[in-house]
Amino acid sequence: MSPKKIDRSDAISMLWSTDGPHTADSITTAANGIAELWRYLAHATLRTDSEVLTDPADVYLVAGTLSAAANSAVQVLRQLHRWAEELVTMPGLTHDSDRSDSELAMTAADLAAGALEESRIEMTLHAKALSTAAAALGHLYIDSDGGE
Repeated sequence: MSPKKIDRSDAISMLWSTDGPHTADSITTAANGIAELWRYLAHATLRTDSEVLTDPADVYLVAGTLSAAANSAVQVLRQLHRWAEELVTMPGLTHDSDRSDSELAMTAADLAAGALEESRIEMTLHAKALSTAAAALGHLYIDSDGGE
C-alpha cells in the first residue's frame, strides 16, 4: 500500500485554521510561512526556459492564485493599519529611545500606521495587476499542431 499523498494546501489549512486559535505566535509563524513560500516561488520560477511552467494555463493558475492571496493581504494590511491607529492612543505607549517622551512614541505609531496604509494601497494595485495578468493568460495556449 502506497503512502497517502498529502495535499500541501490542506496541510497549511490544518496548521493555520481560519477559526484559530489566533495568537501573536501563530500569526508571526504564519507570516514566516508566507515568506518561505515566496522564497520557494522565487527559486521555482527563476529560469524562464525551464520545463516547469510550459503552458500559459500553468502561469494563469499561479497569477490567479497570487491575486487571491494579494486580496487577502489587503485585508490583513487594513486590519494591521487599524490596530496601529489605535496604538497611538494606547495608555503606556513608550518609545525605547526615550521612555519619558510620549510624543516620540505616538509619532512612531503614526508612522507605522501610515506605512501600513500605504502598503495596503500598493497591495491593492498588485492584486489588480495580477488579476489582469491572469485574465490575459486565460486566453492563451501553445498550439502544438502549428496552427493547422
